[in-house]
Amino acid sequence: MKREEDFIKRISIDILSFLPIAVLLAVSGSENILLPIMAAAVHEGGHLMAAAILGIDVCSVRLSFGGAVIKADGLEASEWKKAAVLLSGSLANITVGILVMLLSFASGFAFANLILGVFNLLPVKSLDGGSVAELLLDKFFMPDRVYRITAAISFGILFVMWVAAVFIMIFSRGNITLYCVCLGLFAANYRQG
Repeated sequence: MKREEDFIKRISIDILSFLPIAVLLAVSGSENILLPIMAAAVHEGGHLMAAAILGIDVCSVRLSFGGAVIKADGLEASEWKKAAVLLSGSLANITVGILVMLLSFASGFAFANLILGVFNLLPVKSLDGGSVAELLLDKFFMPDRVYRITAAISFGILFVMWVAAVFIMIFSRGNITLYCVCLGLFAANYRQG
């Protein structure tokens, strides 16, 4: 019981970053915004479960609009353990999405899990796929070169997504969901340096 209490004390929530969710909820007028939030909970649960299975001690969890930032005592963790933890969130989403589809209920929840799982595998710096790409590139290049490569890949993918978001916004008469996601990812990549 003491261990669970200690873990709960290490969880923090960035309330201000949930403002975009409130805006999306107000603009869309739909409670469907809750589906990606539930899918995000599955995703972060996958990371935490993998860390626990692999014996990596989780120091803190910070919940925000872009998901969660999990700080772990992973200095001694091998690259394959780090990659396994990074990929486990998407694996959890894809597994839950497929299971829910096979059981043929809550198709919106299944779709949200599949989209989030696949989306997070993109090699964009602030996503899990980007972190795995950095781990792989670290084996072949110096850190400054890895930074430039991942920054260029991230910018290219985000630019294409942003163009798609503008077209979706125009042709769907105001659906700003992908646009907001792109802005959030651009901001997250800018903050990472």
